[in-house]
Amino acid sequence: MARLFGREALWYRQRENGVKPFTTGELDRIADRLGMTWRARVALFRRALGCDPHPLPGPKSANSPHADAWWANVLKPHAACLTDTAFNLLDHNAEWVAAFGSLTADQPSHTNLMRRLLLDDSARTGHPDTGIWHAPLAAELIEAVALHPNDPDLRQLHADALRNPTIAPLYRGSASYTFPDQNSRILVTSLHPGIRQIAFLRSGDASPR
Repeated sequence: MARLFGREALWYRQRENGVKPFTTGELDRIADRLGMTWRARVALFRRALGCDPHPLPGPKSANSPHADAWWANVLKPHAACLTDTAFNLLDHNAEWVAAFGSLTADQPSHTNLMRRLLLDDSARTGHPDTGIWHAPLAAELIEAVALHPNDPDLRQLHADALRNPTIAPLYRGSASYTFPDQNSRILVTSLHPGIRQIAFLRSGDASPR
């Protein structure tokens, strides 16, 4: 791998061990050489640099009116939302309301995406397709816990996931979960530190970013 960059082995070991950081371009070349799927590439970037491979410029404020935010129009007709690090819902577009309105409180700040779609048993009766999202959501949660182990909201979600009789078997296995390829039904993008965008694609709509 060091030869790929025309460097000595020590140069690569220092970066692999976290002593010195990789650049995004270097990580891209490594992921290309290893033939990583899109989600494996996402995991690599998150753990090495704390960002996604191609973060988008985020809005100046996450408090923009629903359906009027710039990101809400970009992803139409997909249901999409903004969350903070612990998956507390900050904003959503009109397609989100159409898809998950029965699961969303009147005020987005009162709703946690993981708690409602992954851990709330009533969600399975309120929206029959929520089971589609369980595996990728569990993987996103355990990845977030690994990156932010001291976040109290994430620690509580982690504990609750392990106690949930339906989700616990899936969640315990998600530590070694192999992220799906780039045709995943969920797209998660880091807009800027502390804010992520999550889009729920319909069957047949998943495509590489």
